[in-house]
Amino acid sequence: MLPGRNGAGQPVCVECAGITQRYECSTCGNERPPFRTRQCIQCSLESDLNDLLRPNASTKTRELTTLRDRLVSVSRPESIHTWMRNPQVQGLLTHLGDDATALSHEALDALPRNNAVQHFRAILVDLTLLPPRDEAISRFEHWLEQKFTPLEPSIKKPVERFATWHHLRRIRNASSDHSNSHAAVHNAKQEVTVAINFLTWLANNRGRGIAACTQTDVDRWLADGPTTHFTVRSFLVFAVDKRLCPQVDVPKRAARSTRRLTAEERLDWIRTCLVDDVDTVAGRCAAMLVLLFAQPVVRVVGLRADALSTINGRLHIRFADEPFEVPELFARLLRTHVAKRARTRTQTSASNPYLFPGGRAGTHLTQGHLRNRMTDLGINVLAARNGALDQLVKEMPAPLVADALGYSYAATTLHEQHVGKGFERYAALNSAHGTRADLLER
Repeated sequence: MLPGRNGAGQPVCVECAGITQRYECSTCGNERPPFRTRQCIQCSLESDLNDLLRPNASTKTRELTTLRDRLVSVSRPESIHTWMRNPQVQGLLTHLGDDATALSHEALDALPRNNAVQHFRAILVDLTLLPPRDEAISRFEHWLEQKFTPLEPSIKKPVERFATWHHLRRIRNASSDHSNSHAAVHNAKQEVTVAINFLTWLANNRGRGIAACTQTDVDRWLADGPTTHFTVRSFLVFAVDKRLCPQVDVPKRAARSTRRLTAEERLDWIRTCLVDDVDTVAGRCAAMLVLLFAQPVVRVVGLRADALSTINGRLHIRFADEPFEVPELFARLLRTHVAKRARTRTQTSASNPYLFPGGRAGTHLTQGHLRNRMTDLGINVLAARNGALDQLVKEMPAPLVADALGYSYAATTLHEQHVGKGFERYAALNSAHGTRADLLER
């Protein structure tokens, strides 16, 4: 510690400053600022955690000791001490120390679903005390259970089949350690909710169930309600396929207009994010990934740190199969962000695999948080992504854009048609300028 000053005003130790007060911790003996009764913050925190977790009196001694040591060793133990003043956190720590059952996801699922429990689950997964699992799917299963409980059997049975066999099975099959199920779960919740609303309306207003549903019923539902009623299409396609109802048809709702930034607006926002301190470095980098590479917000927050690589001295980023070179001005900003990613209260970012770490151990920012930040800046997220795709398909063949950025050929072809550029130019450009890899590098 350097609590004193010498004649030149430079910080010096207690001996050089002639300070007689001692700063050694009474427990560990290290010279640290006193926090409580001559104890440093780490020792005070360890004492409090021992009182709550009581690791030596538990059959889970190793797990609880590891948890205690991790919380004590964070970069800002003061924040852990403040956080532990929450009654929910204290109750959870006490329960973990008293409960004789092994630590497991099932044991935590049996507790109230609050932020304290979810935060501790993330810590235990990060410590490898619990196996990783897709929390979006777990929350979806719990949401379904709550949603179905009050329903009448005539409504619950068809919607439960739809949720289980159409959505839940598909989301589980697509889930992996590197995937992000939040968007799929969000979409599934919308479709399940609308299906329940439709069947409830059918029973209350038309006096029948799904087995007797007619095209007239469907048309009336679509005509009398908001545009969200068209979301029932997935459920009715499933119901017809499984012979839960007669043949009915729900047309796809055509969007009235597609929002997009002009080339000038997009360049203004790129310049702002690169030059001005309009947000944190992390926020500006995330916005640039939308503005420059047309990445959806859900994919931006799920990007892993290992998506970045240096090839021949140039920073590259991988969205799909091929690494994409990052322009130098953005590369500088991105390197600044990577060098000092945000820390959380219970871990350093070094152990977090994501490019944009979230507030819990081993997690990333939520898409809602990032979308709100961009909206607060004044950036229309959908318009920015559409504007970026428009510009990219002007500069490169649409199939190449699709392969490099993780889009379907159909999506990039639509943007190509919007800007009036022909798909047939791909073969000519490929022949004139080299291989696919050469085009991508350009």
